[in-house]
Amino acid sequence: MAKYRVNIEANQNAPVFARKLAEKLTEKQMTQAELAKATEELAKASNNEFVVVSEPTISGWISGKEEGAHYPTPTLNKVISVSKALGVSIDYLVGVSTVSSTKENIKAACKTTGLSEGAVAVLQEHKNKSDKYLFGIAKVISTLLEGDPKFFLHIAGYLFHKYKPQYHPKLSGKEPDEVKEDVVNNVWLTEESTGLTQTIHASELPAVHLMNVQERLISLKEKMRNE
Repeated sequence: MAKYRVNIEANQNAPVFARKLAEKLTEKQMTQAELAKATEELAKASNNEFVVVSEPTISGWISGKEEGAHYPTPTLNKVISVSKALGVSIDYLVGVSTVSSTKENIKAACKTTGLSEGAVAVLQEHKNKSDKYLFGIAKVISTLLEGDPKFFLHIAGYLFHKYKPQYHPKLSGKEPDEVKEDVVNNVWLTEESTGLTQTIHASELPAVHLMNVQERLISLKEKMRNE
C-alpha cells in the first residue's frame, strides 16, 4: 500500500492541526487508514476510553473535504485519540509546542536548553553508548560551552551568515557601485588578544568565523592535554 504523502507547501491555508498531522503521518510513514486502525485498536484496548477516528474524518481534517466543510474542526476527544495513537503530545498537534514527545524529561530538556527535540534525542541515545567517540558527544559539548562560550557563536556566524550588498539610501548616486557597496558593507573587527581593529568586507565574515573556530579547537586541545 502506498504511504501517505502531503505537499505542505500546497496546504498553507490549512489549520495548524491539519499541517502537523500530515507532517507526522509522513514522518512515521503511516497512511490515514493505518492511523484510523490504530485508533480503533486503542479504543478496544482501553475499553472505549479513547474514541475511534475514521479514515474519512482524518482525510477531511487534512484535505478539508469532509461534509462540505473547508477544514472541519476536530473534537477534543478525537484529538486525544489521534495524539495517543501517533505517540505525540496534544500541544504539538495543535501548535502550542514544537516538541512532539510525550516524555516529560524530553520536553523539559528542550524547554531548558532551547535544543530541538531531535538534538536532545541524539544526546540521550549516545549517552550510554560503549563507543568512546559516541560516548564523548555530551562531554565535547559540555567542554566547549564551559571552556569557550564564543566557540558556538563563531559556528553560528559561519553557518548562518548571509551576505547581501546593502546600499545606503543617502548616498548621492555619483559614486561607482563598487564604491557604494564598500562604504556600507565594511565590518570592523577587534582582535581579542591584541585589541587591534581591522576592517574587512562583510562577505569575508564566514571565513573569519571559521578561522576562529579552528584556532579555538587547537587551543582547547592543547589545554586538555596539559590538564
